[in-house]
Amino acid sequence: MTEGHSMSNSSFDPELSAKFHNKIFEHAWSGTGRDVASLPSTSWWEQSSPIPFDLASRLNPNLVRFLRLAKDVTGFYDSGWSFSYYLTGLARKEDLLRFQILESRGDRYVMLYHSTCTTNDEEVGILFDQKTELAAFFPDWMDMDLQDVYPWRPLQNILYVYLEMINDGKVTTYPAHRKGEWHSPSFPWKAHQYAQSDVKKAVAAFARLLDAIESRLPSTRLPKAENKDASAVPQNKNAKISYTTSTIISSIIRKDSFVHEFLSALPARDISFDYIAQGFDYKANPNF
Repeated sequence: MTEGHSMSNSSFDPELSAKFHNKIFEHAWSGTGRDVASLPSTSWWEQSSPIPFDLASRLNPNLVRFLRLAKDVTGFYDSGWSFSYYLTGLARKEDLLRFQILESRGDRYVMLYHSTCTTNDEEVGILFDQKTELAAFFPDWMDMDLQDVYPWRPLQNILYVYLEMINDGKVTTYPAHRKGEWHSPSFPWKAHQYAQSDVKKAVAAFARLLDAIESRLPSTRLPKAENKDASAVPQNKNAKISYTTSTIISSIIRKDSFVHEFLSALPARDISFDYIAQGFDYKANPNF
């Protein structure tokens, strides 16, 4: 959670949303090889001006506030690079309220961000509900459910998740291609199945699990008569969790997988029990 910010589940914060949007925009800008210092300070509203009165008068005041603060550049939508891995960028003014499937609901729903269609060509993007002031990412035009049961949430919450994915390394940028060379719709972004932060969290969680198990084991130093649950005394007293590089390499585990990274990061540790959960035996080095 960003320090000093309250992530409400029910209210749209246009200033905070714009702050997160602009931070992601900076990452995208620098990811294409540009200097952040050269990023224009113009907003979407300024870039899209003049805004017809007929359109401006139909937009939610808080949404207008966001669009006046969210950065944009001339020709961004057709520039060949995307705002984020999942989103091409803020929709053009002529697209905000023009889609037929949305027009049937009046002015309630706004097409705010277009999808990069990285999963399929029918991805929609982020819609903004002007009545509730909540937003949602829709993955498919053909299966749109605009009912209240859909997980609508404040826009800042969605953008915060995208920003955290960047900060955690789950989504990164890659160098610009040579002029004329093809690149993906999500350029300059690349998504990863896991990040180093995930590996560290998993190792820490596994250590906590082992600590919790050991703290609950009956003492092996008690005389047999005093140990009321002698059958529970661990039998595997000399096992060690230690996955050496040679052991991992000799296995069928892919080198570029999360499992490889996780096992490589586990510190050597003596273990005095056989199971980490009911029915789940850990694989000590000799049995790997």
